[in-house]
Amino acid sequence: MKIIKVIIAATLLMLSGFSIAEDAEEFIATQEQLILQAYKVNDLQNKVLLDGSTEADAKALFDLFSDDFVYVHEQYGSEYTKEHLYRNTIKFMKAGKYIFKRDRYTIVELIPGRKAVALRRLQHPNHWNPNNEYHFTVFEFDGLKVKRIVEYW
Repeated sequence: MKIIKVIIAATLLMLSGFSIAEDAEEFIATQEQLILQAYKVNDLQNKVLLDGSTEADAKALFDLFSDDFVYVHEQYGSEYTKEHLYRNTIKFMKAGKYIFKRDRYTIVELIPGRKAVALRRLQHPNHWNPNNEYHFTVFEFDGLKVKRIVEYW
């Protein structure tokens, strides 16, 4: 009798469209939430590059990335994992390579979409490049975590 109750319950679940594996529906952030997250990421990217930045600044930035985060730079054919980027960030920070005196980027324009935000950012003159340049970047999200950043410059 117990087995019949289990079969009936399983059948009712299947007919109702409910799946035990779907006990929590995927969270999809609103465009407003994605825009706020894009600003947070941009602000923390800037902060990490400043002279005097700390490991806590780097941790705050990387906490905004999903565990399976990937950074892609189309022009250079580069693709990096979250772990690889974090290790390099800390290594460069400790070696004194981050010496910006002001923010590297200012967001000029945002185009939010479903689970992504395209950014047009102005890179200010710095020790790497004495010119203002516009950079196009896409942040892809899983909920409120950045899952992938793709640079198109």
